[in-house]
Amino acid sequence: METVKRIFREYVPPVLLRWWRERNGVRYAGNFPDWKSAEQMGSGYQAADILEKVADATRQVLAGNAVFERDSRLFFQEEPNYPLAACLLLAAAREEGKLRVVDFGGSLGSVFFQNRCMLAELKELVWNIVEQPHFVDCGKRLPMPECIRFHRDFRTALSECRPNVILFSSVLQYLPDYHEILQQAIASQAAWLLIDRTPLISGSDRCRIALQTVPASLYAARYPVHFIGERRLMRELEPEFELVTRFESYPFSIRLRGEKEPIRYHGFLWQRRKHACRGV
Repeated sequence: METVKRIFREYVPPVLLRWWRERNGVRYAGNFPDWKSAEQMGSGYQAADILEKVADATRQVLAGNAVFERDSRLFFQEEPNYPLAACLLLAAAREEGKLRVVDFGGSLGSVFFQNRCMLAELKELVWNIVEQPHFVDCGKRLPMPECIRFHRDFRTALSECRPNVILFSSVLQYLPDYHEILQQAIASQAAWLLIDRTPLISGSDRCRIALQTVPASLYAARYPVHFIGERRLMRELEPEFELVTRFESYPFSIRLRGEKEPIRYHGFLWQRRKHACRGV
């Protein structure tokens, strides 16, 4: 067994090893009739210990002891999310070098810190994070870069910040009302919509609700998760947005009992159609 582990470590690329280690122990199960039913079985995402772990990791990043954190885990080398960064740079290039992002569910700046090395030369960079109140309060107390701002309300952030990019990174699947949030994004003035790290049921109109269990090595928690049908998501966005590009966020997939095909993580960049009516 030790020989197998050694060979695995030697020949699997480090980024895949790290991904496997992070995901190892995360479990998905169940097929609940509604969000509330799944929520009653979980511990929720508002647990104080989650915030404390993320805050401690973010302090290390701000102190220069790590490059970025994700789910409270520290990373000590630059590892940009290249597909996501490329999408942000494309949007900025078409917006005269100006990038004003509303990052919904952006924690304490995980995506920003991971990719800031790619965004340093932009003419303008403003990164607005919409989060739960206890994350917002914590973020405002930390010595964040000047370009990062925190907001409690999505609609208010959209109207006050006038973003040109709305980012949903690994968040839509954790929202009980993801449809309503998407509708607010569609109704905004933002020209670009970037969705990343979102597990979709391939070619389906269905939406399945399951329970995700996160191991204590990250933060012990159990909470509901949406597996959105790919066709359902496309149908919701296509009237107002045109798909620019799509990419696979992870090289691995989720297998759920009862699903014929594995569920894969996807990313999309959408641009608002020129004829679309804009207004908040």
